[in-house]
Amino acid sequence: MTREGGALSVQRGDLVAGRYRAEEPLGPAWRARDESGGAEVVLVPVAMSEDDGPGTVAEVAALAGSGVLDPARWHDRRGVLPVIGTATGDAGAWLVTEPIAARTLADAVAEWGALPNEQVLLIAAEALTALSATGPRLSATPENILLTDDGHVVLLPIETTANDLSTLGTALHLAAEGHSPTPTPH
Repeated sequence: MTREGGALSVQRGDLVAGRYRAEEPLGPAWRARDESGGAEVVLVPVAMSEDDGPGTVAEVAALAGSGVLDPARWHDRRGVLPVIGTATGDAGAWLVTEPIAARTLADAVAEWGALPNEQVLLIAAEALTALSATGPRLSATPENILLTDDGHVVLLPIETTANDLSTLGTALHLAAEGHSPTPTPH
C-alpha cells in the first residue's frame, strides 16, 4: 500500500483489512479474495469526500460511528451490487460486495468504442432504476456503472453529493459517442 494525500492507496496483491487480497481493479473498486475462506468479493471504497479514496485510520473510526458503514443501508437496493459486509483497517473503509462478472462502462468504451444504441438505452433504463430507488444517493460515473457478462447493468454502491442525473448523462454520452462530452466555446 502507498500513501496518497493522507489516505492509503491499495495496489494489486495488498492485504486489505487483514483479510482481503486485492487482485484486480474494477473502476474505483477491487476484485479481491477473502483469505479466511477463499471466497471472491469486490471491495468498494467508502470515500471520505468526493475526491478521496478510503480515508485515514482516524477518519475511518469517525465514519464507523456515523452509520455510513452499515450494510443494511444497501439491503435490497435494486440495480446496485449487493453489499454483504464491511472492512476497515489501515487501507481505509470498504463495503464488501458479492463478486460479479462485469466490466466498467469506462473500460467497455475504451476497448470497443461507442456502444450500440440498444445497449445505451438498456444502460440508461437500468441505471435510472438504481438511481430512483430509496436510499443513499449513488454516483453514476462511467467508472461506477458495471456492465455484467449476462447483459445487465448494476452500479457500485458509491455515494455522491453530486447531481446523479448529470453524471449519468455524461456516462450515457460516453457510451453513445465513444468519448466524454466536451464543453463548447461561447
